[in-house]
Amino acid sequence: MSSRLRTALLIGAIGFAASGCATTHAKAEPDAPPLDMPPPPPRVIEAADTEPPPPIPLPEEPARRTPPATPPATPRRLPTPPPATEPPKPAEEPP
Repeated sequence: MSSRLRTALLIGAIGFAASGCATTHAKAEPDAPPLDMPPPPPRVIEAADTEPPPPIPLPEEPARRTPPATPPATPRRLPTPPPATEPPKPAEEPP
């Protein structure tokens, strides 16, 4: 871009922005008259009961059923195999 074109675009952008600010004005709306509000209705407040309600008893806990105590089972012993015996060696003859 040539420098003349950039300058022209810059001046155009500044002019566009300035013209928008010069013509736009916020207008205040006129104050509206206050609304005619009716007075609030009278309130009838009843006194609360001064006695608290009686406490509710807690339900009874059901009886627990415990299994009868049994002695722990003893582990069964496996029969032990007889010790392995070596077959007899043949007698060596002297030479």
